Amino acid sequence: MPHKDFIIPDHIAELVREEHEPITIPDINTYELVYCVPSAGRSTTAVTQSMLTSEVGTSLWFVPNEEYDAYVEKVGPNVIGHPPFSDGMSQKRTWLLDHIRGDVQVQVDDDVNGFWKQSEHSDMKTFYEPKRCDAIIRGVADMAVEMGICQFGWADEVWGGSGAKAPVCMKPFSLRSRIPGGLYGVVQAYRHGQGWDPMAEGQGDHDFFLTMLYYNKVCLRDNRYTSAGVATTGANWRALGGFSTTRTKEMEMKANYYMQGKFGSDVVHFLADGRVNLHVPQSAVTTSAKLDKEDF
Repeated sequence: MPHKDFIIPDHIAELVREEHEPITIPDINTYELVYCVPSAGRSTTAVTQSMLTSEVGTSLWFVPNEEYDAYVEKVGPNVIGHPPFSDGMSQKRTWLLDHIRGDVQVQVDDDVNGFWKQSEHSDMKTFYEPKRCDAIIRGVADMAVEMGICQFGWADEVWGGSGAKAPVCMKPFSLRSRIPGGLYGVVQAYRHGQGWDPMAEGQGDHDFFLTMLYYNKVCLRDNRYTSAGVATTGANWRALGGFSTTRTKEMEMKANYYMQGKFGSDVVHFLADGRVNLHVPQSAVTTSAKLDKEDF
């Protein structure tokens, strides 16, 4: 039994994929979308269950075995418990991609509960209704399935009225812009075994996006919306996200240098304040990547 140390309730056992199970190209009219929430230590503060109600389709939570009962009490019965992972959240996310059935998998952080509407004006709108959020997600998933794109997601910041950015109406979608890890989707048939790299723990969403872009050349980002969430640790949600309890500056810097060696200094470079900046060429051809001898 490959999953003998996992707690897998009978009513969702069919969602767990057997080893080496074939994956087929999805049909735009019949494909299955599954929501997955990797979480730990948030059984009392998680909020994503308010967005992923039963009316939006299949969703499951992925939590440590010792927290299984607490999460079931908080978020409902669709919970899978797992034994300890040596490589942390990166390994958890990759396990979900490798072992959960569904043509499209959408991974959601446990502090996301809706969307902000992007606008060139200051009158931002927030949507928390489950059916509206599900419609936003499935609309972009439909596009990714039809276009043959592996990763899709949403913008990571609000385009306000400061004039610093072009109005969203000028570029509602983009094909090579960074997709944050708090809410993103993957069309499984177009993923060729790539997952979250444990060596980039702390900046895993940066690394995963660049890896998807490297192998697939494009990723679909919907610039009309950005995910909305709340503070689950007493910290600033937008700044720290779901990894805030264990992330350190040293961990981030180590991951940044690792990614720089992996993708090249033209793609991953440091700002004056020590933060990392991703400069993704808008053309699919560049010589900066170092994964192998192929072009980025």
